[in-house]
Amino acid sequence: MHGVSVLVAQRVCMVKKALQLFADAHICVVGIGGVGSWAAEALARTGIGAITLIDMDDVCVTNTNRQIHALRDNVGLAKAEVMAERIRQINPECRVTVVDDFVTPDNVAQYMSVGYSYVIDAIDSVRPKAALIAYCRRNKIPLVTTVARVGRLTRRRFRLPIWRKRFRIRWRRSCASALKSDLA
Repeated sequence: MHGVSVLVAQRVCMVKKALQLFADAHICVVGIGGVGSWAAEALARTGIGAITLIDMDDVCVTNTNRQIHALRDNVGLAKAEVMAERIRQINPECRVTVVDDFVTPDNVAQYMSVGYSYVIDAIDSVRPKAALIAYCRRNKIPLVTTVARVGRLTRRRFRLPIWRKRFRIRWRRSCASALKSDLA
């Protein structure tokens, strides 16, 4: 019986340490759309202590099929502000910062010099994505990068094998070209 209680105590200690790591973390989510909105909410629900949301776009009615914050009452409002309010409702202890701007090659250093624990790249434009990846790599900032299918109302015409091949080739070429110039 003593062995079981020691194991339970060890696990409780590990859980407390993990929760403290989450509470101490500051995560930046760049792009609050179809991927970034879901990522931001998941982070809030896991107890992350601070989240910075960077996006300058507004919620559009066409976002409602894929963006968690896109509700009828939010159409026309700033995505990052709507998401920030949602996070505050979910996790009142989370410190949420909103940056109402797009990350660009010209301002990436300004926005990434904060000292984030991690950055989540949910940008859907090649040049800003490449600039963010290059900056994080040069400055050893942990980065999770994503690729999404942007601006689609329905999945009916989504033919994965054909789309995947064509998109991957174009996206890789565009990103590779942009990254070569950014990392040079």
